[in-house]
Amino acid sequence: MYGKGGQISTGRKPGSINRANKVVKSAIAEIVADNVQQIRIDLMELDPKDRVNALIQLSKFVIPTMKAVEVEGSLNDHSSTIIDAIMNSDENTIKDHINANTDD
Repeated sequence: MYGKGGQISTGRKPGSINRANKVVKSAIAEIVADNVQQIRIDLMELDPKDRVNALIQLSKFVIPTMKAVEVEGSLNDHSSTIIDAIMNSDENTIKDHINANTDD
């Protein structure tokens, strides 16, 4: 009987493999591996916009998702000048500001 502080079941140990997930992942990997050429053909038949979207969606399975990084600190005078140049100027003005401040 379950009592205060007791456990209903022990469950899986931390870090152990979930066998059901392992079987499903293995089956999907095999299906994809057997159909790589067809997937390439299907991708090439898509419109460029749809092809890019499909590749982005597929990339989520092979490229690790990046976490947001919090930046601490403040902008210095040079950073503010460069940001102002980017927001209000043309390409040459931006390059001039960057080149003028690279020695700092």
